[in-house]
Amino acid sequence: MDIDIMEYVNEAEIKDAILSGLSGYARENAERIITNAGYSLATDIANAKLDDDAGQKIYDKAVSLLDDLSTFTMFDLGGYGRPPSEARQILNSAVRKEADALSAAIRSAIHNLTKREIVDIVKSGAVKVVIE
Repeated sequence: MDIDIMEYVNEAEIKDAILSGLSGYARENAERIITNAGYSLATDIANAKLDDDAGQKIYDKAVSLLDDLSTFTMFDLGGYGRPPSEARQILNSAVRKEADALSAAIRSAIHNLTKREIVDIVKSGAVKVVIE
């Protein structure tokens, strides 16, 4: 037995029912729909811009971005509620871990400097002399 739905509703009622259902679904899932559309659009744009050299171009761009970072940016101390950058935390950890070796290397380097070289370094402002 076949039932012909068109005997009970007309085409306009079917369209209204579908649009009403879609509208409710869209309201409940708006963020997910917009996010998926954004990802889809971004992927389409990226695919249109990429060619056979895409991997090398992405690598080159990443390297140039890293080259443009200053030591201040890369080794950000943090502040105003921000933690230090990951690079700063790794650097601090490495310095603490190797404090004795660094101290010995610095003392050795100082002992190998002439008095004139030490005076020039201090005058240049490259180091501060702290007397405790």
